[in-house]
Amino acid sequence: MPQQTPSNATVGFVLITNLTLWKHSEWSLISVPNMSYCRYENTVNDMWDCLEHMYDSQEDMSEYEKDAYVRFLNMIVNHAPECESILESME
Repeated sequence: MPQQTPSNATVGFVLITNLTLWKHSEWSLISVPNMSYCRYENTVNDMWDCLEHMYDSQEDMSEYEKDAYVRFLNMIVNHAPECESILESME
């Protein structure tokens, strides 16, 4: 979803996604951390979105986005064994 500056906002913040808000006073993006009671619930939806698009072309990505893409994939690969161990301990 393209992020555009809201035109006639009447509130201090406008929700764009679960984790991104436009700050009305300066119209700048700010990052909002997940709350501990819904950390995984919110994050799993965002991760599914990333996984669904991971085979899309990276040609149109900014360098910043490409860097985040590589970090995301490395995080998955590097932490897979730990995740498997946690899942096994939960059974």
